[in-house]
Amino acid sequence: MAYSLLASKRFRKQLGELDESTKTRVKETLKGLTEDPFTSRPNVDIKQLKNTNPKKYRLRVGDFRIFYFIGNEEIKLLKIADRKMHIKDNSYYRFLNFNLVENL
Repeated sequence: MAYSLLASKRFRKQLGELDESTKTRVKETLKGLTEDPFTSRPNVDIKQLKNTNPKKYRLRVGDFRIFYFIGNEEIKLLKIADRKMHIKDNSYYRFLNFNLVENL
């Protein structure tokens, strides 16, 4: 089953601020994520975050972390954070609007 990607406005802005090589790595990793967003495998490091509702996941891409959750066969991309600057804020995500990611 292939999942569709939905990105928050915050995610799109943060993706746009990355340098081109990192942006390319993120896009390639996200393409593979649509096949299986739950399981780690070579070059795709996924971890389920503890004590989150709904269950959120962290995807590692180099020094950056992509945070997302899954609902209704959709991967909802929340934010991209440098591993050193990540701040846990679970309440923020309830109010996000998501847009379908069409061109990666």
